Amino acid sequence: MLVTSACGGFSEAELAFNDGVTASAKGLYTEAISHYDKAIQLKSNYAGAYNNRGFAYHKLGQHQRAIKDFDKAIQLDHDDAMVYNNRGIVYGNLGQYQRAIEDYDEAIQLNPDDARAYDLRGRAYNDLGKHQRAIKDYDKVIQINPTWYGTYFNRGVTYARLGQSQRAIQDLDKAIHLDHYAADAYYNRSTAYNALGQAAKADADEAKACFLDDRFCD
Repeated sequence: MLVTSACGGFSEAELAFNDGVTASAKGLYTEAISHYDKAIQLKSNYAGAYNNRGFAYHKLGQHQRAIKDFDKAIQLDHDDAMVYNNRGIVYGNLGQYQRAIEDYDEAIQLNPDDARAYDLRGRAYNDLGKHQRAIKDYDKVIQINPTWYGTYFNRGVTYARLGQSQRAIQDLDKAIHLDHYAADAYYNRSTAYNALGQAAKADADEAKACFLDDRFCD
């Protein structure tokens, strides 16, 4: 996630920062980095610029440079939950799930209602095979934000992994209610129906998934 544009009377550093935000919003991450470079040259303690440059490096797949920038952003402002989330995502991409969880722990300590941090930590627990811990985090996300499609989907898939097919279907029902075009939700629900021996419902969901996205066609 990005720190958004600076407001008010703009210094040169803030103008460069805002240009970086604009470039990132367009997916022009290399260009964004050059703007954040300038902002940092003009204001060496610009935590938001380090965070945003780290995000741009992350989007370009330059994970170590991203972590270095997130480290600096945290050094300058250790109370910003967003930066811990961002660094956790990069650690997760590197397969360092425990380090990712430690960053999400920090984000949650700073902001106990940070639904995104709970969701990200749940994914990391899933990657470690700690499915019950993941479900506990997904429960918290839904408590904070009961309309978040992705968390119902992730919790449903987690229940399926645990062999709790009926609970998986209930969550995937909710995910589909929130997003009628979610092919992956239909596909995973078809798998849960098959596990329960409900072949007709499974076939209908598989056909729907194929209709919405040909990656799910046999």
